Amino acid sequence: MTVARKLLTLAAVPTLAVLSNIPLEAEEDALNAAPEENEAIAEANPWSYNLRLGAFLNQVATRRAGSSRDSTIASTTEAISYRLSLTGDLTWEEGPNELRQELRLRYGRSKEADRSWITNRDEIRYDITGFRFLDEPRIQFAYVSGRAQTVFEGPDDNPNRGNRNLDPGSAFIAIGYGQRHKDIWLPESDRVEARVGVRAQRRWGRDLSSDETEVDIGIEAIFDYRNQLREDIEWSFYAESFAPFDDLGHITTWAELSLDFQINTWVTANMGVRIYYETDPKDADRFPGDGYNSMSIRQEALIGITYTL
Repeated sequence: MTVARKLLTLAAVPTLAVLSNIPLEAEEDALNAAPEENEAIAEANPWSYNLRLGAFLNQVATRRAGSSRDSTIASTTEAISYRLSLTGDLTWEEGPNELRQELRLRYGRSKEADRSWITNRDEIRYDITGFRFLDEPRIQFAYVSGRAQTVFEGPDDNPNRGNRNLDPGSAFIAIGYGQRHKDIWLPESDRVEARVGVRAQRRWGRDLSSDETEVDIGIEAIFDYRNQLREDIEWSFYAESFAPFDDLGHITTWAELSLDFQINTWVTANMGVRIYYETDPKDADRFPGDGYNSMSIRQEALIGITYTL
């Protein structure tokens, strides 16, 4: 036993000598290693979000808005009005998976000398899209998406019928394939996304016929481009088309072009154009002003106060 103790003591002496020569900085680094790892985990939070509130003075001009089959154009009148908006997105990313949710609420009212306040330029829209990237660096993907879109108050030439809240509107679900590319045309940064898939879509509204409110299944195509020209200037272009399988000649297409100027921390200016075009269905009962084969346009310029969370 005495010999064993002596051997253990001799083995411990060089070990203690080495430990005693470790500088204090190394000990502190060892002690702080765990907190740094925790911070790294916190920084890798898969959730990100953006929320923007705004109050604007809005000048709108339209073309064929009265007969437009697009609810957001049809609810617009040519006037100077105020507009309140809330836009936001919530994104989750982990590995090859991504889930993106987008909300857009816009409500405006205008006043003319011989009329009471009327709703002008309103929209409710919620989008959700799930992506499964098929390669690195995250270019090709499969997707599942859905949308619900309507207005706060729909257009109505007969006020005796009461309010048209959330009327008309549409909703769809879709599945398909797409690609996303980044930093193609700089100077600052940009992103282009193209998708093609199969969609099941339904519209509602008390002015729509029974055929128009049936579920349509067909092909969708989407193109989305966003470019950050400078830190305070951004422009975007979005286009979407849909055609049902049982009537591929009945094509609905709409597009939006938008240019944003961040004048300072609080003040934002925007110019935008929305275009809508829908060809007539093969079994449609046509009548003048039905909105088919007619391009409707809304142009707007606005300036206001924004707050971003």
